[in-house]
Amino acid sequence: MSSFFYHTAQTLLNQYTDRFPLLKITQLLDWQAIEQTLANHKVNYV
Repeated sequence: MSSFFYHTAQTLLNQYTDRFPLLKITQLLDWQAIEQTLANHKVNYV
């Protein structure tokens, strides 16, 4: 996604925080912990 569209989407999310609660999930989740967990499971299966 181009940076223009990303920044436009971020601006809309910041302006209307109550309208798009599910779209803000990326800001709520700790992605590093999820990536580590998935990587550990991947190693176990291989």
